[in-house]
Amino acid sequence: MKLKGNLMLFVLLSFGIWHQALAAEKDPLACIRLLVKEASNSLYDPQYCQRNVWNLIQHIQTYAPAFDLKQANVYYITRPINDEVPSFGTSMGPTLWTHHVILEASDQIIDLDVLGDTKIMDKASYIKAMFLYPDLESRRIYSYLGGISDAPDAILKDLHITVIPADYYLKVFSDKGVGKSGTAFFTSKPAPYYKGSMVDYLQLNPDALVASIPHQISRQVGDTILKAMAPCTFLKISGEPTYIKWTAWNIDFMIDYKKGRISLLKDKKEIRDPEKVDYFLRKVYLDSQAEGPLKQAVIEGKRHLQSKKKNLIFF
Repeated sequence: MKLKGNLMLFVLLSFGIWHQALAAEKDPLACIRLLVKEASNSLYDPQYCQRNVWNLIQHIQTYAPAFDLKQANVYYITRPINDEVPSFGTSMGPTLWTHHVILEASDQIIDLDVLGDTKIMDKASYIKAMFLYPDLESRRIYSYLGGISDAPDAILKDLHITVIPADYYLKVFSDKGVGKSGTAFFTSKPAPYYKGSMVDYLQLNPDALVASIPHQISRQVGDTILKAMAPCTFLKISGEPTYIKWTAWNIDFMIDYKKGRISLLKDKKEIRDPEKVDYFLRKVYLDSQAEGPLKQAVIEGKRHLQSKKKNLIFF
């Protein structure tokens, strides 16, 4: 049942945002911003973006009935050339997805997976934040260590979307589809009214987006400080790829070249901290520049990933 009028205001009041409730009723998109801000954690399930979007649409329909779902669409994002969608701005860190699903509402992108508190942004800002390198130096480090290294213009060129009306998605995407294996919905249903290039559909200039990537961004911990910190170590097991380790900030970092995976452990529990991942990758890069065993370990690890046609990811 939809909530209307005074009941809608009561719901907004219950979120502790009474001073914005009246304005939100007059501006449905503002209402959605408030709902996403307050409820993003409860709606979010890592790695199940299609279910997150379904939950998000249902939440909007319930608590923001003034918003017309016909103004919203679901984007199913793929990269058909190799079935890997490079994603740099996730809450997990740089990774590869077979696909990604997001919601567009009134020309704004809503993605609960995006890093940071801002989950709603304009299309160009979202593409830059999620699918382009944070800076060109990071791309060089990723490539050196065996991570994502595709040219940014190639990434943008290869991204495709299937566009599905949000109201149709909410109605047809069954409970089974909302589960952990709901991707068949996007490839088998006849609903989409667009399927093709993402940048063409969004009417974005890929050259301008690529040109906007900075050479380097300011970080709280610079390279000079990283160099002075305890060095990285590595573990070489006979016949196995190398494990590179580092401990800082009470976190145990590890690159497992056998699995192609980066992991962070704190108090023996796995955590996700993209900022610390960035420092770890930079530390390994800096420590392995000099000729020696660590540099050789990186070379051998990267060679193993290439033989398996894998990229180093944080997942």
